[in-house]
Amino acid sequence: MKNTKENIIQAAILLLEEDKNCSLETIATKAGVSRRTLHRYFDGKEELVIAVFETLADKYYEGLMQIIEEEKTIIETLRSIMSYDLSMFSRHNTVCYLYESYSSIYKFDEEDLMKIEEEGIKIFSKLKEEGHCNQTFDFQWINAFFDNLVELGYNQIQNGIEYEVVEKTIWELFWNGISK
Repeated sequence: MKNTKENIIQAAILLLEEDKNCSLETIATKAGVSRRTLHRYFDGKEELVIAVFETLADKYYEGLMQIIEEEKTIIETLRSIMSYDLSMFSRHNTVCYLYESYSSIYKFDEEDLMKIEEEGIKIFSKLKEEGHCNQTFDFQWINAFFDNLVELGYNQIQNGIEYEVVEKTIWELFWNGISK
């Protein structure tokens, strides 16, 4: 039973990446179930899209925490997070776009968001403590700069620029932007 629900969600993720307007019938077919079976798990497309957001948010959070827990230098950790963010947003661009339509209904887990912010503060504070960046920059400035560069990189990939080129460029922009 759990596998059926997971299969439906995974099929929805794949198909929504191709077409944000794909039908429940198409998702059911891709998942190898009838539309009736799909409706046993989800009342409609809105509920299924919410499950997609929850699944991807959980995946993102787990991957991010795994990077943070690895024993690396602070610079390696930060570069890995930037690469991970760019990769996740690029792979799931249509779902990210869909989020704009559902943001009034779906809210990310507040506890997870707070944990991510706490970890960001620790990482950016350690950068400053170790003397890697301009001491006048506070967490909010560095965080906003980081987030905006990832978003810019994601947009560049959508415009056809190779992932590796974008990844290298946004890292250089970030590093040069925060350095002393």
